[in-house]
Amino acid sequence: WPIKTLPELDSFRREFENLSIQNSCVYRGERVVIPKVLQKDVLDELHQGHLGASKMKSLARSLVWWPNLDKSIESTVSKCPHCQSTRPDAPEAAVHPWEFPERAWDRLHVDFAGPVHGLYWLIIVDARTKWPEVFEMKSATAWNTVKKLMDVIARFGVPSQIVSDNGPQFTSDDFQKFCQRFNIQHVRSSPFHPRSNGEAERFIRTFKNVLGTNDVPLFRISYRITRFLLAYNS
Repeated sequence: WPIKTLPELDSFRREFENLSIQNSCVYRGERVVIPKVLQKDVLDELHQGHLGASKMKSLARSLVWWPNLDKSIESTVSKCPHCQSTRPDAPEAAVHPWEFPERAWDRLHVDFAGPVHGLYWLIIVDARTKWPEVFEMKSATAWNTVKKLMDVIARFGVPSQIVSDNGPQFTSDDFQKFCQRFNIQHVRSSPFHPRSNGEAERFIRTFKNVLGTNDVPLFRISYRITRFLLAYNS
């Protein structure tokens, strides 16, 4: 490394032991160093789906690097009206965490988002892989909920456990019979601690950020959801 360099290269001097060149590209470890002229394009790509600063940082740290990357992400989110309007409240006291499942699709967390434009969205999240399934529903009845769950387990298999809140769809006879038929343990979160259904709650909070309100046209909401799921699952 040269003894004297331009001031704007000071950040790179501190990282020079981690820098390398492969195929004419500069890398910091396994992350591509993004030149300043392309940083906005990368930020726009990371911002797809309005996933929030923490998820943007997590994704960026596995792929790209430039000096003050985290500050660039925070600045992008702070200037986004949509991200700011859907920013979550300060976190409440922690609840006892669930045990991490030994296999995928062993424990599912389910909940509803909506209504927006008279539609509901059934959210199903696998506790191990965090894989989400989202179903648009015109009527959030117990029978419709059971039909959607039947569709999911027909494709992915029968879980050992389903966790839900105390909504009428999940306390109904139809839902209880469904769980008994497939030998699924149904665990309901406490009425006073709904956040104990944490996996679904976290995803729904993220999902609501893109869902919008009745002020947003329905076709735009559908487009947002598609882009969000693509970004989230990627």
